[in-house]
Amino acid sequence: MGLANRLSSHLVLLPYVFLSNHDASVQKPCNTLVKVTVYVDTNTSEVGLEVGIFGITISSLHGNLKEGLVLHLDLIAVSGQVKLFGKKNGVKTEVWLAVDVTFALGIHAAVHEEKKLLTF
Repeated sequence: MGLANRLSSHLVLLPYVFLSNHDASVQKPCNTLVKVTVYVDTNTSEVGLEVGIFGITISSLHGNLKEGLVLHLDLIAVSGQVKLFGKKNGVKTEVWLAVDVTFALGIHAAVHEEKKLLTF
């Protein structure tokens, strides 16, 4: 089941596109190195993570924010990990995304970024 099918009034869908080192600008899909789509259920803290490389969905993971989600990549053209996790900030919960991916096979690009996506 895709992430878009899971939407309801208490879910937040957060798409992010990473092009190269520290560049989170949204561009045309054909220029995209890594696309990460995240959903967060702010009532239950259920989370989902969908990762695409060069426009191809690699994996979809579902879990909870307390335990977090980690996708390890060890492919011919790409290696690294994508991590979704929560941090407590007083009574609020923060949702964080960390992308640490390196590309090979003539591209020699990397994405190393950690960002706060949401506070609830």
